[in-house]
Amino acid sequence: MLWPELTFMDTLEARILRGEIPLERLNDAVERIWALKEKIGLFENEYNIFKELSRDDKIFVNNTARAVAENSVTLLRGNEELLPLDTNEVRNILLVNVSEIDKSKIFLHTKKLLEERGFNVFLRYSLSYFDWNWRMDSLAYYDRIIACFENKYFDPVGIPFLKGVEAESVWTFNMLPKEQMIAVSYSNPYYLNYYFQHIPVLINAYSSDKYMQEAVVRALTGEIPFRGSSPVILEHDILK
Repeated sequence: MLWPELTFMDTLEARILRGEIPLERLNDAVERIWALKEKIGLFENEYNIFKELSRDDKIFVNNTARAVAENSVTLLRGNEELLPLDTNEVRNILLVNVSEIDKSKIFLHTKKLLEERGFNVFLRYSLSYFDWNWRMDSLAYYDRIIACFENKYFDPVGIPFLKGVEAESVWTFNMLPKEQMIAVSYSNPYYLNYYFQHIPVLINAYSSDKYMQEAVVRALTGEIPFRGSSPVILEHDILK
């Protein structure tokens, strides 16, 4: 356990006092950690744990991150009629950030990238049915609605199922014409498989950093192929 809670320390102390854990075992662990810190120079006065990256280091990091992102974007479902996105057929796109709190600004980068390619892009947080049920017809204005899932409340532990405005948004998505919808998960790779069996374009992206957002946009617009394969076994057979 790298980052134990204080209750762990209390339990450890109690077990040592009861004799369940020998004091020699604790001393051995401390000595090994101390020796490692000495070896890498942590006790030196001028030691700096953070070091500025060189120009070559930065180039390497950027190129590697971009390559990883472009090789990992996974198309779970999609067909030639709906992809790639083309401004001759698709003009207005609604980006919806579906998360437990309003993180809409995260996808300003995706909005910018799509706008640079000639699309009219609108960004909002959630699409709760209770907010939209009386004006569902207004969503017909958009040629595509891209649901972007950025959910992290299950980290480090917790139940990953959608709740609150997220679940309400799924309700709205499932009532829209399926050819209008694209769903991208930037977190849990199981969401789309579990909640969106009827939506024809499903993409797993695994992270919402700028490299992954760029890779998703490039794949959606046909600039690069979808190269990724699912790292997990999905319950339903949609990998076609």
